[in-house]
Amino acid sequence: MIVVLFILMSVNTLIAQELFPSIARPKHRVEQRNITQIIAIGDIHGSSQSFIQLLRKAKIIDKDQNWRISNTIVIQVGDRIDRGSDELQVSLLIEKLKFQAQNFNSSFFSLNGNHDLFNADLHDKRLLSYLEDGTIPESSLKRFNHFKKNNPIYFRKRKNIVADSIKNNVKKLISKGSKKIAQELKRKKFRQKYLARIDAFIRGGVFARRNAENNVYMIINNILFVHGGIHPDSVESGFLHEINQLTSDWLSLQPIQNQQKIYTLLRDTHRSRSHSPIWNRGWGTMSEKYYNPVYNCKNLIKKILNPLGLKAMVVAHTPQGTINSLCNKQLWRIDTGKWGTNKMLEGLVIKPSSAGPVFSILE
Repeated sequence: MIVVLFILMSVNTLIAQELFPSIARPKHRVEQRNITQIIAIGDIHGSSQSFIQLLRKAKIIDKDQNWRISNTIVIQVGDRIDRGSDELQVSLLIEKLKFQAQNFNSSFFSLNGNHDLFNADLHDKRLLSYLEDGTIPESSLKRFNHFKKNNPIYFRKRKNIVADSIKNNVKKLISKGSKKIAQELKRKKFRQKYLARIDAFIRGGVFARRNAENNVYMIINNILFVHGGIHPDSVESGFLHEINQLTSDWLSLQPIQNQQKIYTLLRDTHRSRSHSPIWNRGWGTMSEKYYNPVYNCKNLIKKILNPLGLKAMVVAHTPQGTINSLCNKQLWRIDTGKWGTNKMLEGLVIKPSSAGPVFSILE
């Protein structure tokens, strides 16, 4: 089916020409008592150098960037793409590590964040606005174009759908005065590069299909991991338990019965009030200084953790500068915002103990 071949080169070049075989989407709740540690990693945003530095410091990978450690779970909490020029390299390296970890009684899990999902929506305006402001670098487009040319087997014949959408968007750009990108998209070579990246991530695309194998949230032992954060209402209403399957079906072009739930997941961007686990910024912007007898950190976190029998929630999405915790270490925030700086990302290390999980920061 898919040839198992992975030729790893320097982080500044294309690191793979082929993908490892896919792995079935893990259950939303995983109990693994024989592991010695869980390492949680926040947003990467195409910064392979920062990502690899962390993996090496944690002794997850060797000098050749192959998995080397036993009895360990690594969970990347979403937003692998956009902003950095190495988003293809990051995506391919993660797929490789997922495959290799199995041979060491270990696991590499990756969750879907807002950037991983809105890039799958052909009608999302950010696919053009990010091109215009440089959030999607042209160097990244070149790598996807090269990858597509060398791996046509991974790309389905949907050129007309994507091309027609670009034509319509060019008209919108011109009407808004965004003539620079509109003119760029009229150039065949630029359009081909842009098409290659879009075709990789839109629903049904090669990396959208791989993202369909990722969860939006996961519970590992007694810790909840999610990109933005869980709204208490999502636990009470049962929406939480539908999110993973709903997202997987949407990414892999399966029929969706309830379009309103997809809207809530993808477009409910109302910051702290958001019911979307990929967009919610309430947990990321929360401060211990703000106190309300009802809507304070300790009361809110209980509404999520207690019904599920959990000890803590780990979120990313909102840059913090450094990993930190609130609510008596029941809430951990791990997006440091160091992507794009060539500085090493930080990791949250969680070690099980009879007294409960022990947290430390790898920096």
